[in-house]
Amino acid sequence: MDDAVVFSGNSFIGFELCQAFLEEGMSVLGCDEGDLDEDRLLTIGRNANFQYKKIHHIQWPEHIPSPSYLVFSFYDDYYHRKEGAWRAIKPVIEKGLNWKKHHFIFLYPSIWLKREEKHSLFKEAEELRKRAEKEEATVTVFYLPTIFGPRQPASFLFAELIKNPSFQWEKGCIDEVVAEALYVEDAVEVINSQKEKSTTFILVNANPSSWEEIMNLVVQDEEQKNALKKLCKDRSQNTYPFEILQVQNKLPIADAIQKQIIHIKKTRDS
Repeated sequence: MDDAVVFSGNSFIGFELCQAFLEEGMSVLGCDEGDLDEDRLLTIGRNANFQYKKIHHIQWPEHIPSPSYLVFSFYDDYYHRKEGAWRAIKPVIEKGLNWKKHHFIFLYPSIWLKREEKHSLFKEAEELRKRAEKEEATVTVFYLPTIFGPRQPASFLFAELIKNPSFQWEKGCIDEVVAEALYVEDAVEVINSQKEKSTTFILVNANPSSWEEIMNLVVQDEEQKNALKKLCKDRSQNTYPFEILQVQNKLPIADAIQKQIIHIKKTRDS
């Protein structure tokens, strides 16, 4: 396929995937609730293969290239608190879409696997996934842990700690899988390389000690650091029912965190 539609294209992972697809020479339509952020607009430049539309401007299935990859980043919707983004596009998807011509790609937060009470967005995502499979469309699912790097949403622990080193986190408010944290470019590279397969993957860090290095860089209080390390060790004992993708750290952890720090300072000062 030469075309991709990325819903949540103005969000963290969604935008990174737009860039990855463009680098492959694909035509990409990015969609989200508002206008494309100026920071992202400058990054992507005047690429003739990229279009961006507000979700509400996509009113008919004919506006979606066919055949194409349809990327639904429920990961972004969840952490950006954009539950309304999916509900805005849902009527278009259900309005006569030729399901078989599309390859559906779903991005889920791994924390959803650890919650006994399922989030409403997870239920809606699963309804769409099951419908796509029923319609005999190709479906690929990726479960993602904490993804960090430039443009990480403020709702993530790393972003909060970088902006506010004295931030006092509590175990109950950590709504992410920190123990498997991955740098955004590494995660997106693996997603892009495995997107053709019709299966469910879960991404984990190939280096089990990476999270300790991250903690040493972003957490200053020793008591907080030890408590967080214990939490990560407890969660790292989990097993998963899906195919595991071991993601290598292409960039040294210290350099990756520094990129996020620089971006936070840049946006704060602008």
